[in-house]
Amino acid sequence: MSSMGEAGPALAAAVVGVGEHASRGGDGLAVAAEDRTGYDREQSFGGWIDADRDGYNTRMEVLLEEAVEPPAVTGRCTLSGGRWYSWYDDTVIDGPRGIDIDHLVPLADA
Repeated sequence: MSSMGEAGPALAAAVVGVGEHASRGGDGLAVAAEDRTGYDREQSFGGWIDADRDGYNTRMEVLLEEAVEPPAVTGRCTLSGGRWYSWYDDTVIDGPRGIDIDHLVPLADA
């Protein structure tokens, strides 16, 4: 994990302008109706874990690593403020509540 003063990969891509945004990467792919009948993410996969037992669950560790502007850390891994760059849609997101930390392939499709 980078320290609070270092830029994560999201910032590097935003600043350097590497490649095209992911929103343009799916041109030509077939689109089908989504069917998640019987899918329950919580039942299938559970919640976030703290694999290294440092008090930060996986979601918080990713948020800290990928922040363009680091959030304040208060209490037991509570984040406030901060900014993140989304290379999916070329936008900047303010605050951790506006971000889904997830998979490139949705768990429902895994």
